[in-house]
Amino acid sequence: MKDCLLKLAALSFAVSTTSMAQEDTDQKGLSLKSIFDLSVVTASRLEESASKAPGTIYVITDDQISLRGYRYLDEVLSDIPGFYVQNASDAVTYNRITVRGIKGNNKFVILQNGIRISSPTAEDIPIAENFPLYNVKQVEVVYGPASALYGADAFTGVINLITKKAGEEHSQSVALGGGENNNTFVNAYGNYRLSEKVDLSLGINHEMGDNGDLKEKYPDKYPNNNLDTFGGDTIIEAETRKDPHFPTTSRHMFANLNFADALTLAFNRSDFSHPSVTGTRPDTANYNQTPQWRSIINSMYLKYSDSITEDIRTEVQFSFSTYQISPESKFANIFTDYEDGYEFAES
Repeated sequence: MKDCLLKLAALSFAVSTTSMAQEDTDQKGLSLKSIFDLSVVTASRLEESASKAPGTIYVITDDQISLRGYRYLDEVLSDIPGFYVQNASDAVTYNRITVRGIKGNNKFVILQNGIRISSPTAEDIPIAENFPLYNVKQVEVVYGPASALYGADAFTGVINLITKKAGEEHSQSVALGGGENNNTFVNAYGNYRLSEKVDLSLGINHEMGDNGDLKEKYPDKYPNNNLDTFGGDTIIEAETRKDPHFPTTSRHMFANLNFADALTLAFNRSDFSHPSVTGTRPDTANYNQTPQWRSIINSMYLKYSDSITEDIRTEVQFSFSTYQISPESKFANIFTDYEDGYEFAES
């Protein structure tokens, strides 16, 4: 009985959201039995129903992604219990994510179809528009340590982005949009059935925006003062200081070639740049230079899976990932005397 109650608590988010879907879209809602029977793979690396998964797992389906208007992973994480997302608050990671009270974007692992697409060496990475959902069918979030299956840095949880598969016919979609703060985005996605057993998925996403004028919104927090060093030397006079400007740019690419649901060859690229003065006090940051921080993750993988018997399944994975802080990334703050201070990393 206790186990049953734990499972019910773990699936409460799915229950509530699908109930809303039933009200708003008439027959798209799922029954409680359907929710418990949702197929998941992340908790044990085996396909099983959500009710049998060994752990606390939340499932966000494609219907829920569409209904709630989620476009990026950080929007999903902001909406589920146990996650707290501090938007535009950190010079390096941009968004700072806390899971069940434990802070750190490197304390959990992000997967795509069971293969790691977050930093291969557990770097503290930005999680924002660089993890879009335009190609995602289902998001599975497993809470708690999962190091036995996914490595030592799978400490607070694992997030698995299950991508869409090609149907019987070709399908393409293009989305364009814009909004306040000069925000613009475009994404294109296509599923192609190359033969009876071979399908190909391709996608790109690009988004950029100014993210608003914080001085206009919070004039008392961004006074026009002189910019001084620790030693008291004035570097920039108040009248020549530029207003705080926080533009971001995100680029994403995806390709997946699938053979008979047994062999998969895939590529994923996440590229995000933001000002390294994000989350920095105005009296310690040089907005005149607008120094940028850019991180790039490339992931390629080959996966083969087969069922030997009803009870025995084998899976072989080969993956190669790179993480890079782009060479043009730099700081210009009080710790560098407002000169350019560079940081580069590659793994």
